Amino acid sequence: MLLGMGAGIRLGATFFDLSPESIEFAQSQSWNIRSPLVVLVLGFLVFYIAERTLILHACLEGDRSNEAHRRFGRRA
Repeated sequence: MLLGMGAGIRLGATFFDLSPESIEFAQSQSWNIRSPLVVLVLGFLVFYIAERTLILHACLEGDRSNEAHRRFGRRA
């Protein structure tokens, strides 16, 4: 629960605080307003796909009930 709350706070800070600032900066530099939004979405997708395919977190040897642990990522 604590990790989920921490992730939610981090995502909230990104989307509600840093995104408007990056859009304002893009407008002040005469860039297209879509550029920071495209970078935001692509960055989110890269981290999501990397987390799902690499599975870099470790789990106990007997606690591999999740099928993804048997197919992808490093073994603990």
